[in-house]
Amino acid sequence: VSFAVYEWPITLAPNQEATVKYQISLVGVWLGLLFIIIIVYIAFRFVFTPSVTKIARAHGALHRGREIIVTLEAKNNSLNEIKDIVITDVVPQLTEVIQKFDTLKPVIRKTAEGMELSWKLDSLKTAEERVINYRIKPTVDVLGSLELHSSTMRFYDGKRVKRFVVSRAVSVK
Repeated sequence: VSFAVYEWPITLAPNQEATVKYQISLVGVWLGLLFIIIIVYIAFRFVFTPSVTKIARAHGALHRGREIIVTLEAKNNSLNEIKDIVITDVVPQLTEVIQKFDTLKPVIRKTAEGMELSWKLDSLKTAEERVINYRIKPTVDVLGSLELHSSTMRFYDGKRVKRFVVSRAVSVK
């Protein structure tokens, strides 16, 4: 609890009176409170949102035929179960998919950008996580690094609203 003491030195003669008028402005307090509420809301939405993370690692230099392991981690950080999940990833044209899958086998479709891989999951409960691995190999020698596109996860939230989350693009060296 905090309080403030205000003093107004006034000299009064007998039978004289004085009125002291003052005004308290709470605009700063209300703006500060609104700012804190907005920050908490944004932090809550950021922390409690499903996510997909893409990780790629190659053992050695990126020579033609060298295997690159790509891992997709789908996490449900929300407070509700998410359903009808589709995770999509595009493999660039300079690479090809190795038809050996450690986890779920994807549906593979050829597109203008390369090969599109998609996995369907029924649901992810709160705090549940799925890890998907697949392997690719360059069809040519790569100088420098190989850029892999971001992955997308489409799902329906607890209110049956269709949502999307996107991973970061990955650079393999």
